[in-house]
Amino acid sequence: QDEGSGSMLGLRPADGGAYRYYEVGVEHIAVEVDSREEVEAAHERCLARGAVVHFPPEDDRDVEDYYALFVFDPDGIRIEIFSWRRPES
Repeated sequence: QDEGSGSMLGLRPADGGAYRYYEVGVEHIAVEVDSREEVEAAHERCLARGAVVHFPPEDDRDVEDYYALFVFDPDGIRIEIFSWRRPES
């Protein structure tokens, strides 16, 4: 649980059946954080818990100032943690 906002996201294994990547259902869940440092911190927490990392934190090739990490949850659903400093309009 986030101390500042009270936000929380809980993940647990499904009670039955297997998730299959890119089949019907959720392809991935994305969560935006405020900074690259938060993406890095999430990566460290994932590694400490033994999570399967799909892509470590990196800059997006197509979107400027988009920095993201992709990991798999216990069911195999891909979770994206990203920071994106959008261009000012």
